[in-house]
Amino acid sequence: MISLLLFFIPFLSGIASSVTHSPLLGLLSVISIFGTTALNPVCRKREVLWIFLLTSLSTIPLNVSFLLYFYRLPHFYTPFRLFVFSVGFLMRYLLLLNMEEIIFCWIGYKIWGPG
Repeated sequence: MISLLLFFIPFLSGIASSVTHSPLLGLLSVISIFGTTALNPVCRKREVLWIFLLTSLSTIPLNVSFLLYFYRLPHFYTPFRLFVFSVGFLMRYLLLLNMEEIIFCWIGYKIWGPG
């Protein structure tokens, strides 16, 4: 039961960081990904896989709020501008997510080895 609740800590701290715009809670979310993986018995011998999965789920609120801070909505709402905004936002989100997953999995590989 507790091991299942550990999986929610990174996601909930990411939501709290997005709502309050607190970089400390964002850092807590990133650190809790590694802490959840280290403390959870389900993750034994597959730590890098679980870091990959937790990163893809728990950084959604952080990435969306980060991208909306730098990438504003268009002023004139025409269907074409909304389409271009949506495609550009999705491309930037996926690029940011892939970079985070590569970095976090590399760090997890350095900590726990090839598993």
